[in-house]
Amino acid sequence: MNVAPPKTLETGPKHRLGDEWLVGLASGTLSEGEAVFARTCLSFVPGAAADLALAETLGAAVLERAPKAALRADARASLLAALETAQMEPPAEKQQTHGVQARQTGGVMPAVLQDYAGGDVDRMKWSYLGPGMKKVRLWQNGEGQTLWMLRAQPGVKIPEHTHEGTELTLVLKGSFHDAFGSYGPGDVEETNDSHTHDLIIDEGEECICLALTDRPLKFKGWIARAMQPFVGL
Repeated sequence: MNVAPPKTLETGPKHRLGDEWLVGLASGTLSEGEAVFARTCLSFVPGAAADLALAETLGAAVLERAPKAALRADARASLLAALETAQMEPPAEKQQTHGVQARQTGGVMPAVLQDYAGGDVDRMKWSYLGPGMKKVRLWQNGEGQTLWMLRAQPGVKIPEHTHEGTELTLVLKGSFHDAFGSYGPGDVEETNDSHTHDLIIDEGEECICLALTDRPLKFKGWIARAMQPFVGL
């Protein structure tokens, strides 16, 4: 049976990662933090487990054929080409056992993130970020890339800031809005050094997000800038 290449479905989150992230997972070119972030995002997308299983199956074949010296340079392009012409199904058992979509009953965090963090939100060691806000850092590499979580109360306004690099924010619970749109569970907002924004947590319930940043945030207000060394973001 012919199987069409993985495509973005019309159901699920309205703001999501691009297909290049799935390719990065399958080809092994993502950092640890990027891989955790991508897998957590995919847990909100119907059908993503099957798409990832297919990409990993094709990716393994691509990497097996490629010369070792060319893996990082060529794997992404080769895998994209393979996905565009895919004429195979991923093994049925892989679709059934892949943990991307699995969740623990009653948890805020998808199972893939709970496994990485060692439990759900109430078992994590949150630290003060600002009035009505807490944060926890999950991972950081030597280049300044950081995977962290935000827990903010309804109505909280996160001070105006921009970024030295890229910031990706995935909503796990609740919602927020800024000048660029509104974001609820499963939605991803991507901002960079050309964006300046302040986030407002919507009323109704707390908002819990997973964020991946390339470089530290750059706050505009002097109070937020003065506090930044102490909060570590």
